Amino acid sequence: MLCQKCNKNVATMHIKTVVNGKTDEKHLCSKCYADNDFNFTDFSIPNIFSSLIENEFPPKNKTIQKCSVCGTTLNEILTNGKPGCPKCYETFKNNLIPYIRRIQKSDNHIGKIPEGFSKSNNNEEEELKNKLKLLIAEENFEEAAIIRDKLKALQGDAK
Repeated sequence: MLCQKCNKNVATMHIKTVVNGKTDEKHLCSKCYADNDFNFTDFSIPNIFSSLIENEFPPKNKTIQKCSVCGTTLNEILTNGKPGCPKCYETFKNNLIPYIRRIQKSDNHIGKIPEGFSKSNNNEEEELKNKLKLLIAEENFEEAAIIRDKLKALQGDAK
C-alpha cells in the first residue's frame, strides 16, 4: 500500500484513531509520519498508572513528601510506575493502596517478597489464609492441611 500523503513510498505506519465512535485510519510512509506532528498519548503502564492516580486523587497540598530511605517522591513513583525502595510502600501507603486494590483486586501481597522488605506479623492470619487458598488451588493438600492447622491454632490463640 502506498502512503496516503505522498503517494510515492510504501506505507509503513498505520494509524487508527477512534474519536466519539468515528474511526479514522491513515497509512503513511516513515518520512510523512515524521513530517506530521502527531500527538499520541503514551500508553505505557507507568503513564497509565500515573494518570489514574492524578485523575482520582489530585494533590491536596503542595508539601512534597519524600521516602526517608531513598528520597523518592510520590510524583516520581507516579511518573515511572516504580517505587525507589521497599520503604516507599510504607511511606506512600495511603496514596498507593487504592490503586493497588483497583489494579490487583486486593491489597494483600501473595507471593515472593522483595529483598529488604520486612513482613509485619499483624497480617499473619490473612497471609495464612491466602497461602491456604493457593495451596488448595494447586491441589497441594498435604501442605494445605499444615497451613490449615496453623491457622486454626492462630485463631484459637486470638479467642
